[in-house]
Amino acid sequence: RSEFEQLAYKNISAFRQEAQDAVEMMDSDNLVKRFADVENKGELVHGSYNYHNVLFGNGLTAVTNFDRCKNECQISDLYQFMRKILEKYNWNIELAYKLIDEYDKIKPIADADLELLSALFSFPEKFWKIINHYFNNNKAWIPQKNYDKLSKVIEQNKYRRQFIAQLH
Repeated sequence: RSEFEQLAYKNISAFRQEAQDAVEMMDSDNLVKRFADVENKGELVHGSYNYHNVLFGNGLTAVTNFDRCKNECQISDLYQFMRKILEKYNWNIELAYKLIDEYDKIKPIADADLELLSALFSFPEKFWKIINHYFNNNKAWIPQKNYDKLSKVIEQNKYRRQFIAQLH
């Protein structure tokens, strides 16, 4: 096994358990009701909402790239935006609260949406993204960058878990 595979296999059980726990969180009565509401109301999300798709200039703000727009809970756009930023800032809880507060001022966040936000953050998305990229690309040579990304996600996971605990 490559160094990448060894690192992945060494950590996969813990991340699998986190993924299973997150999926179980999604089965709560509140969230099942919320998902039905979303479908009935036709709630739409951007689908790829992050700082790469938000443009600022001349006092205006524009959002681009709606090619992943779909019927889903709008709080998932906030999740995508926050996840990308919080990864870069070591899961800083103060920054997270500021982002949530600003969102809440414009679109009040219901309890079910906070529950969903917590479940979404509980799923170790970045780990699975890196692992899937590796296993779905049959490469004879594994770039050091891939190993570095995996190492960083594993190292940051304790901060992500602390963040999730404080978010509840």
